[in-house]
Amino acid sequence: MEMFAMREFQFSSAASLDVDEKSMQGHNYELRVVVKGTPDERGVILDTRIIERIVNQEIIAKLDKRNLNEIIPNPTMERISVWIWNKLKPSIKELHEVRVWENRKKGTSVIYRENGPAQS
Repeated sequence: MEMFAMREFQFSSAASLDVDEKSMQGHNYELRVVVKGTPDERGVILDTRIIERIVNQEIIAKLDKRNLNEIIPNPTMERISVWIWNKLKPSIKELHEVRVWENRKKGTSVIYRENGPAQS
């Protein structure tokens, strides 16, 4: 029986995009990490405490309250989602999807999965 489990996180960062003619903007990003698999004998796919530890170490500690341009060239949501995927996949083999919201109230987000990006 294949199932999905998810955990959400927040981080605040500033960035300027080539398309915005280098004007710096701050955003309160939201991140959803989704894992996929068959629950083990304990009934879990992957302990969410493990996901939390890895995401806090690999993503939040590196992106929160930072200038994203110093980390990700032209940090669009698409590039941020791929960067996050590449940081998490080595440690979370069950990783299925990352979703990044730049502004959740407006519904602006990007989803990146194993087979590539999907926008919604």
